[in-house]
Amino acid sequence: MIASLSGMWTTLHDNRIKLAKLQQDYDFEKAEIEELHDILSDGSQTELIEKAARERLGYVYADEEVYIDVSGD
Repeated sequence: MIASLSGMWTTLHDNRIKLAKLQQDYDFEKAEIEELHDILSDGSQTELIEKAARERLGYVYADEEVYIDVSGD
């Protein structure tokens, strides 16, 4: 019975960690959706287009310097 209870405790702990990670991901996505709604409600789609070009396509302005962190942290 003690071994079974210990196993359940470990499973509960692991699931709580997963839940915290999912909640963090949810909050991030919700904030991003709100930002997109704000951009669309302003009637200006240039910010949305610029954001998509930067994030999805990797575009930058000609006078910008881009630094890539390759340390893995």
